[in-house]
Amino acid sequence: AICDFSDLDIKESRFLKCDMEEVDFINTNLIKTDFAGSSLHLCKFYHANLERVNFVGALDYYINPIDNKLKQAKFSYPEVLSLLDPFEIKVEF
Repeated sequence: AICDFSDLDIKESRFLKCDMEEVDFINTNLIKTDFAGSSLHLCKFYHANLERVNFVGALDYYINPIDNKLKQAKFSYPEVLSLLDPFEIKVEF
């Protein structure tokens, strides 16, 4: 990883309109953190507490809903569909 926030309690942080790449958020407490408008390419969210996190307008993220806490997290469409990627589900319109 280029940047490692693993095992940190950084709740209520603000990463607004950031270009983040290869950042590890493993076992990280991110409650109420704001990633609005950020690009999250190759960021790793694993066993992270993402409760009430704002991902509205965020792009290029991969988050497995089974491996992370997502209660009341906010996402925007169509990027929210990436939450289905771990299940290999295809959505057709």
